[in-house]
Amino acid sequence: MKAFTIVPVSLIIGFAAVLSACGGETGSSKPAYDYERSDSLSKDYLNELSTIRSTIETSANLFNQLNDNSFSFTESNMLSTGKGSSASTSQKQALALGAFGSDMVYASSFGQTQSAINYLSGINGLAGKLGIQSAFDEKIMEKLSSEDSTVNKSVLLTQAYIKAKDNLFSEDRAKIATMMAVGGWVESMYLASSMLGGKMEGNAPRTEFWELADSYKSLLRMCEVFESDADIKAIRTSLEGIKAPIKKIFSNSRKYSGSDVQAAQEALKTLRGELVG
Repeated sequence: MKAFTIVPVSLIIGFAAVLSACGGETGSSKPAYDYERSDSLSKDYLNELSTIRSTIETSANLFNQLNDNSFSFTESNMLSTGKGSSASTSQKQALALGAFGSDMVYASSFGQTQSAINYLSGINGLAGKLGIQSAFDEKIMEKLSSEDSTVNKSVLLTQAYIKAKDNLFSEDRAKIATMMAVGGWVESMYLASSMLGGKMEGNAPRTEFWELADSYKSLLRMCEVFESDADIKAIRTSLEGIKAPIKKIFSNSRKYSGSDVQAAQEALKTLRGELVG
């Protein structure tokens, strides 16, 4: 079956943050926010959140196209579900939750239903640890993990996002959502780049991969909002460490090369280990 058109519940919500797909480089101005009020968050940040659906669909479409074009599913590329139980801090838990969402959509896109359900279970467990389990509608999540091909998972994704974002809007939860967005993006990029390798000719989904890479700039902007938070500041610093190889992709649209993808994959593998373990 063709996979959830959901992207990570990470991307479901994790990517509740999940990145907005586009925009320019981060500016140098540093606005002040009243973090006691959720409505004081940057309008640009809220706009990033409002564009989550397009980014989620990009990731889902990317995995679906990789499947359609006979790229091989490799279960060992996914993050071990054991990372959920070993994540001892809220930072690690949020990053793992985002990554699990990407793993779930990756598995579902290749018809690996049981694997997708295993990651869904891990997502629910981490959501409980983070105190955001109520952000997920249990009935919707069950439908998203079903094998019923008549279910419009795109519509369900929208419903899940609308329900989840309200619970992620407070300042603390916005921080969690941002960390989930980072975890989900890193995992999606790692999985896709691992599959593509140097195979960028023929039917390789160049545009979708480029769009996902371009979301890197949105992640940096989202992290900038919480620059006073030590956890997110550290995450942003780590993200900035892979700018060079990722920029070779998002700055060259359809002209980036297979070697550029391989370089990005190596950088993402290191970053993934640093952030999630």
